[in-house]
Amino acid sequence: MPRKSKKDTENPYEKGEFAGDYRELAEMYIQLFFLEKSWFCGGLIPQCELISDSSIQTVLRTQFSEHCFKFIHEECLPRIPNNKGYDDNSIPWEIHYLLNLLEGLRTVGVPKEYQPGLLLLYFKFCKGMKIPPPPLL
Repeated sequence: MPRKSKKDTENPYEKGEFAGDYRELAEMYIQLFFLEKSWFCGGLIPQCELISDSSIQTVLRTQFSEHCFKFIHEECLPRIPNNKGYDDNSIPWEIHYLLNLLEGLRTVGVPKEYQPGLLLLYFKFCKGMKIPPPPLL
């Protein structure tokens, strides 16, 4: 039996019977995760930014991949200022920071599939960093 080409493979998050449900879930988890977080320039993060098509696509399309990890570790984490009070020599500050972010995602019940996109949105909205556009499908 021949394999389907990538063109023939549909992304279930954006096409198919449950695409609308996935989009609603992505919106819900974005709202939950950013509920008590501040915009990088102060104040609340505008709703039009939080639930824009670009934000939804970032959450639905970004996967934990080598490219994603590399971007977070090389472009985002080094720009986070060190906490002067952090004194645990067993784990670098940047890794501790990332683990706390992942714990925050898990605390609000974000599924593993949505976590990488939400991490990128965190660096964009809360730290003012430029992130890559959502992957094309």
